[in-house]
Amino acid sequence: MFNADNEHLELLFEFGLGRDAKGPWHRLLGSAVPSPTQMLQDQLRWACAHDMGARVELLLAHGVDPDAPDTQLFFGATSPYELAMLAGNTDTAELLVSAGARRATLDDAQAVVARCMSASPAATFDRPDAAVLAAAIATDPEAPIRAARLGRGDAVQRLADHLAAAVAKDPGAGGRRA
Repeated sequence: MFNADNEHLELLFEFGLGRDAKGPWHRLLGSAVPSPTQMLQDQLRWACAHDMGARVELLLAHGVDPDAPDTQLFFGATSPYELAMLAGNTDTAELLVSAGARRATLDDAQAVVARCMSASPAATFDRPDAAVLAAAIATDPEAPIRAARLGRGDAVQRLADHLAAAVAKDPGAGGRRA
C-alpha cells in the first residue's frame, strides 16, 4: 500500500480480491478486517493522496468506486477527488472524474493549497490575502509536510513563502496561540 509498486494488488486481483462474499478473501478473513470493498476504497484514497496514478487506474479498472467513502476515517470526509487535488495530483483528479467521480468545489483555502501543490516548479502566481492563507494553514497545517513527503520541494517553498508573507502582514496568521 505504501509503495508505488502494484504487483501485490495485481496478484490479489487475479485470485479474487474485491469480490466480497463471492471471493476467497471474505471467506478467509470474515469480519476480522474491513470488507474487501472497503479495503480497496481505502487503497484508492491512499493512492489519490500519494500521487499513485497507476494504482488509481488499476483500482478503477477493477470497479472501485471513484467517490469511495472514507471507511477507516484516515482522511476525514474528504473525497478521493479532493485528496488528489490537495496533493497536487490534478491528473489523478481528472482520471477520477472521467470514471464518474463528482468534481468537488474547493473552498478558497483549499484552492490555495491545491495551487501550491500542483504548480510546476517555475510557476509563479499572486499571493493570496492573509486571511485566506491563514484559513488554509488553519484547515490544512499538514500541507507543507505532505509536500515534503511527496518530494515536492517547490511546493514546500511556495507554502512557506505564502506563510511568511501572511505572518509579515498579520502576525496572527501563522496560527500562533496565546
